[in-house]
Amino acid sequence: MRRVLEQRSLARFSQRLRNSAYDSNERARLTANEFANSGRKGLNQRPLSTTAQSTDVSSQYKSPLIHHESNDWRDWFSATEYANPWDAEESGLHTLEHVPLDVETRHIVQLLHELYLFGQPTTNNRVTTERCNHTLKHMFSIPIEDRADRADAILKRMELFDNLKPPSQCGRWPLEVPRPNRETYNLVLQIFAKTSGTRELAERAEAIVQKMEWRYRTLGELDMKPHAFHWNCVMLTYKECTDWDKSLYAAKLVLERLRHDPTVFDPSLFVNLLRVFAHRHANEKAALLGANLAIKVWQDMIEDNSFELPELPSHFYGHFLQAIRCLPEENQFRAQYFDACFLRACQEGKINRITLDEFLTHVRSRKVSDKHIGIYTRKTVSLSKTDAVDAILEMMPDSWKANAEVPSG
Repeated sequence: MRRVLEQRSLARFSQRLRNSAYDSNERARLTANEFANSGRKGLNQRPLSTTAQSTDVSSQYKSPLIHHESNDWRDWFSATEYANPWDAEESGLHTLEHVPLDVETRHIVQLLHELYLFGQPTTNNRVTTERCNHTLKHMFSIPIEDRADRADAILKRMELFDNLKPPSQCGRWPLEVPRPNRETYNLVLQIFAKTSGTRELAERAEAIVQKMEWRYRTLGELDMKPHAFHWNCVMLTYKECTDWDKSLYAAKLVLERLRHDPTVFDPSLFVNLLRVFAHRHANEKAALLGANLAIKVWQDMIEDNSFELPELPSHFYGHFLQAIRCLPEENQFRAQYFDACFLRACQEGKINRITLDEFLTHVRSRKVSDKHIGIYTRKTVSLSKTDAVDAILEMMPDSWKANAEVPSG
């Protein structure tokens, strides 16, 4: 029944589309070459208006964008004339099926494409930056499949307007040009951060941040300067990555960027990097790689003092313990860095419930455990694990937890 309703809905939409401005006598029907040439002229050589100019060729040509012969919406777009995000063979993206926003996303991308090529809206249906951002917000609020691909398709169409300049005679556009703004990039990166996929998805998120940096340096858009929030979105995309070696690429990105521009990063970036190391949904090989890289980061940051960093949050220590707990008990580094991490957290007053629980559960070494909290564990031996953690946290010196952040949830 659902399939029948979808087919009927698509058929009705197809009929409305064929009866719309594409068949209007006021719209020019161009050949494929003329259509491409008009795109090169773009907005620079034609004033923008809310209605299309009528021509005598409307009855001679069909739009190369629309395949009127098919009722299948996947056949409506020509991949050679249109960057079709729903053509898996041409673009490498997934076919968008059984997803609530397929029609809406396609419609927005088509409006952007036509505005760029024709230099004016072809119907009274206007597309603006605000409208695109509203679509992205809707996309972010619903956990739908392939939403990162959809968001990227909208962003890339909006970025086409970057190189266009207003007509010299007026110096400005008669209507808003839907260029991406800071909110657009923020929304797209947040969508990427919540999408699971291969490392290619994380690399695309990194490219989006680099495009923001290009806009800041080349176009002079000061609000486009990337900050820790944007790089944290890239780290969260790596966390959702399913490749076993994702930790290696995430660490390389952070360390290289930190040496290039230390002002971009804050401690939250290292917390999210450790979350990548500790996120072991791939396999044991991935977990061991993450553990070894976590130790390397600790050595560079804490032992060698390679970077001048502000105060580290409590979550840094908890996620570090989570990252190295998969090391075998016979590994010499396991007990050594459980000891070093817990000791430093105590010295910095950063012991919270998560760090203590992780230490109690996975320390394994009786010697290390007794060294730090043996006096408290002997008093709580009859309690359940949850009650023991709460009791030990209460008995600890206040200086051990003076600067700790309370875990959310």
